[in-house]
Amino acid sequence: MTAPVERPPTWREWKARQRRWARWTSPDWALRWAVHNLKGWGVFQALELAGKASVVVALVVWVMEADSRRQQKHYQAWTMVNLARGGSGDGGRISALENLNRDRVSLIGLSAPNATLVGVQLRNADLRNADLREADLSESNLRVALLSNANLSGARLNGANLSNANLIKAKLSGANLRNVNLSEAILRWTDLDDASLIMADLSGAELREAMLIKADLYAADLSKAILIRADLSGANLYGANMSGAYLHETNLRGANLLSADMTQAYLSGVDLSEAKLCRTVLPDGQWSNRDCPEGDDQTPSVPPPAGSTP
Repeated sequence: MTAPVERPPTWREWKARQRRWARWTSPDWALRWAVHNLKGWGVFQALELAGKASVVVALVVWVMEADSRRQQKHYQAWTMVNLARGGSGDGGRISALENLNRDRVSLIGLSAPNATLVGVQLRNADLRNADLREADLSESNLRVALLSNANLSGARLNGANLSNANLIKAKLSGANLRNVNLSEAILRWTDLDDASLIMADLSGAELREAMLIKADLYAADLSKAILIRADLSGANLYGANMSGAYLHETNLRGANLLSADMTQAYLSGVDLSEAKLCRTVLPDGQWSNRDCPEGDDQTPSVPPPAGSTP
């Protein structure tokens, strides 16, 4: 006499046993019930059902292994990045880093000094404590990136987009930041000594206690920037737009403010006695030619409109 076939568990019983894995193992539960109900069916019908079940099981296995495949993909990307370390060329790093960032993988502590990363797309990347000394990041997209404590000394960032980026305590001394977009960026306690910021967009940026000693800010846009206790001693601010900027105890000793526009800027505890003023628009709209060479005094008889250039 044939022993009775054990009845498979109900779906409620299966969920109680498998708990959080019930959904992923549901094909197994369905297959057990299919086999149970196959008693009395013909062999061809059974084979047909088994074939369909195998496809379902294979699909479930593929889904369950997705995380493993993703980890393997990340491992390969990091291998590419590490193999290129120390080399000056791309070495596949650009695509590897972009893929990692696209999957929201942290790039904290990335070591890529002297790397060629021209045009790399790393928006929202987490690059805290990264070592990118002397790296070429020209025309790159680092918008909203986290770069606090990153070392970018001597790096080439001309034309890069760093708007809204966090660069707190980052090192950018001697860096090439010509035409860079740093609008609304956070540059608190950032080292920008001797950096080239020619025609850079720093509008609305926070530069609280930033170091900009001898930085070249020729024709830079510093409108509405926060420069509380920033050190701009010896900086070149020729033709810079500083309208609406907030300067409190900002060091401008020896700074070149030739043709700079400080219309409606807030100055508190700022000493301009040692700064060079020539064709400089002061916060009240008046022009100062105090330090113009003899014969170069171009003060108009009527103060110019706010924001105008002599």
